[in-house]
Amino acid sequence: MPRTLGSPCAASGQGGLICKSRLQDTQVVAYAPQAMAIVTLTTDFGSADVYAAAMKGVILSMAPSTVLVDITHEVPARDVVAGALTLAQAAPFFSQRGDPRGGG
Repeated sequence: MPRTLGSPCAASGQGGLICKSRLQDTQVVAYAPQAMAIVTLTTDFGSADVYAAAMKGVILSMAPSTVLVDITHEVPARDVVAGALTLAQAAPFFSQRGDPRGGG
């Protein structure tokens, strides 16, 4: 049973919080980051509207210390191959756990 931190949240067994909404019967799990989190964004949203900004707002509201990096929002619409190639070109420049080669 999770330890209660105060209504309506309780600590989960995995280092996060489980919160029940007062308005709906839903649960939101927010995890306390163990290290700086980097989220890269590669989308087909384009830059003519607010969709990318709205997505960033949701991410930052859930994890305020997250570093957001825009790879591109100009992938051709629904072009999975172009998105994969773009991500493959950028991925080597983001390390995992301090390894400059991107490995663990």
